[in-house]
Amino acid sequence: MGSQPYDRYGQPYNISQVLSADNTLDEQAYNNYSHLYITLNYAITYLMAFALCTCLLTHTALYHGSAMLRGLKRAKIEEDDIHAKLMKYYPEVPDWWYGSVFTIFFIMGLLAVAVRLFVLFSGVWCWLGIWKSNWGGDPF
Repeated sequence: MGSQPYDRYGQPYNISQVLSADNTLDEQAYNNYSHLYITLNYAITYLMAFALCTCLLTHTALYHGSAMLRGLKRAKIEEDDIHAKLMKYYPEVPDWWYGSVFTIFFIMGLLAVAVRLFVLFSGVWCWLGIWKSNWGGDPF
């Protein structure tokens, strides 16, 4: 058994049987088909994820809470540390650098999404299948 959900018959859960035409949950079909069953590994993973989040917050509050409160109380009146003093000698990075880096990477992200959508919704995969079936080899 893998990490996929199962129906009451032990078969992989067929989500299309519980969705209506507009892709919302059809409760009547859900009750008629099957409840969702997950494997023990999947349930333990969820349990550990929620437990670790709670443990992290509790540990931070108990062991570092007083230091964090002290830091918050004197954050405004604290003198510059050695790092802040050393950084005063270097010029500030112009704001347009941040804007240009953001713009470049935003455009690269849009291009990546566009290429992915083109490959996903175009007939590229169909042509690769035809190549493999006719010539028996990898087109690359």
